[in-house]
Amino acid sequence: MKKKKEVIKKGDEEEIKILNRLSRIEGQIRGIRKMIEEKKGCTDIITQTNAVRQAITMLAAELLENEFICRFERGEKIKKEHLQKLFKLQN
Repeated sequence: MKKKKEVIKKGDEEEIKILNRLSRIEGQIRGIRKMIEEKKGCTDIITQTNAVRQAITMLAAELLENEFICRFERGEKIKKEHLQKLFKLQN
């Protein structure tokens, strides 16, 4: 069985940054749930959902960047098909 290559090294500064970003996103989502439970205004809730969407987009971009950096540091060539697949996932 082929061993999976780490995208993020465990304990790495990048891993910590990404996990912190995920924690913030989780907090934002819990906040949205609380807003709905407390019957807050639709505009406020939509504003928060847009913030979560943007945070997830930034997370995906960070993961994509990290993928390229890790492959570069390992001296790997990135195939065109792999690039296309990654960019399709981003959209």
